[in-house]
Amino acid sequence: VVDYGTSEPDLYDAELRWTDQQVGRLLDELVRLPSNERTIIIITSDHGESMGEHGIPSGTHGTALYREMLHVPLIVYVPNNQPRVMGGAVSPLDILPTIAEITGIDVKDLSFEGKSLVPQVFYGKDDLERIVFAETNAPSPIRASISVKNRLIYYLHSNLYELYDLATDPNEKTNLAPKNPPALALMKSALDAWLERVLYARDPRFNQASKVMNELVLPAAPTPEVVTQGQRLADGNLEILGIGIADTSARPAPGARIEINVFFRVKARTQTAYRFLLGAWPVDSRTWKPTDAAPTTMMRSLMRPTGDGMFASDRWRAGEYIRDRFTITLPADWKGDSLAVGLVASDPSGDKAEATGAAPANDPSLLILGVLPLAGPPAGNP
Repeated sequence: VVDYGTSEPDLYDAELRWTDQQVGRLLDELVRLPSNERTIIIITSDHGESMGEHGIPSGTHGTALYREMLHVPLIVYVPNNQPRVMGGAVSPLDILPTIAEITGIDVKDLSFEGKSLVPQVFYGKDDLERIVFAETNAPSPIRASISVKNRLIYYLHSNLYELYDLATDPNEKTNLAPKNPPALALMKSALDAWLERVLYARDPRFNQASKVMNELVLPAAPTPEVVTQGQRLADGNLEILGIGIADTSARPAPGARIEINVFFRVKARTQTAYRFLLGAWPVDSRTWKPTDAAPTTMMRSLMRPTGDGMFASDRWRAGEYIRDRFTITLPADWKGDSLAVGLVASDPSGDKAEATGAAPANDPSLLILGVLPLAGPPAGNP
């Protein structure tokens, strides 16, 4: 309907103009109908759009939790109600309980993450201390807590935080988290409580990540194929029970891509969100010793938190049994009848835990977990 230009912002503005016209057509028709004076109108949006801010390509949404992607309109029109601007943070999750209260729908047997905005809409009673939350998993899990004063963004995979003062820095250019201001503790506390309630709830009815949790939290004590001796983390609060091949139908063979389970028992909750790396190399079980030097040619998994950050070790609870799974590909030319398996555990600062059990002479941070039997080489290889 209008040509502002060919750039991404120009095209976006033209799209807004078209949308405005179509909403206008709808509202003009509504005025003609007898139901107009009994109709509540709510206008909102599912997301904003990047126009190149924060180094994110124009026309992108859903990949970050900055203002340009989250701050959307929320217009609540009630006939004959005085117009006012709502202060404080609100959420699209507030729409349902707001409609229910205005229209008198009985929802006393239900619970909502959002809150009714009737106090704001009708009486101007803004909740300036409220903190709301946002999330995305594309391309990696990110969560945020947002108040009228601050935005805290938490990257679960890297365990990093960004904190912005929205009053002095509305475009979110200066990350205050490294300075550890008082607002950081407040926003982290609110975010942590929300994560525990919504993301890490052990009740699958309320847990957004129940599928991930079912893969990682075992219903009972496991029986590892190989029992690990003496390896503990976090001052003994995390005990490594053993290892096993995820696919038990066949022994791993050189040339195969395999998944190795590592089993943990949580004796007490730890505040450390460990990142784990699994290493494996071929050995002759008749002569190998756990203190033998580990080869530089060992195969390694990626260093990452459990569940790609969705269920890092600081979220494990006392009494739980955890299964973490690592994928590696075994070279086809490996020789040996067994596969030695070791684990590296790094805290968020990059410091590696030293083994409390056996470790290779050349690497005290490689926790020896045991050896798994190997099948013979693939057909055609000597």
